[in-house]
Amino acid sequence: MSEDDPQGLDLRAYLALQRASLDWRRDLATLMRSDVPLSRLLRDRLADAFDNEAKEGPRLELKNHKVHRDAFAKLVVLHDRMRIGRWVARRRDEGATAAQANEEAAAYFRVSQKTVEPAFAYFNKASVWIDAAMDSEAGQTLGREMVERLYHSIAAQPAFKKANAGLIQQLGLSH
Repeated sequence: MSEDDPQGLDLRAYLALQRASLDWRRDLATLMRSDVPLSRLLRDRLADAFDNEAKEGPRLELKNHKVHRDAFAKLVVLHDRMRIGRWVARRRDEGATAAQANEEAAAYFRVSQKTVEPAFAYFNKASVWIDAAMDSEAGQTLGREMVERLYHSIAAQPAFKKANAGLIQQLGLSH
């Protein structure tokens, strides 16, 4: 079966799903990277393999290393904290007391006040860093949204800071 043969690619992938392949990953990946459309039969077998949670029969699952999952989850939390903190800051700028703004934020975002207070603290800390970065040429080039994402990435995964030390230096910052 040649890699140029559309039916051959389809058959190799089908056989891979039946555990009749010496290199099932390569056979499936080759088909997925090709321009060959998937046959209905193969499409159904792939769907069955993803749906299969039993210990028998073909089963495909996507895995992610826990470190990446944890870092992503922390990024989501930090992004949410920033949204909550920004909201509280806006309400306080409008004249609400700290207690009022926190209570309203808790109701609006459906979180506890114990969540609102650290969110506002995170927002304040991040804002100082982001505002300072926006004063640099690199910050102006990247834009506020990207600088904010950079801050969250550094906060979520300290190794990210080391990997991007040059950019952080161009922003005229440390974290």
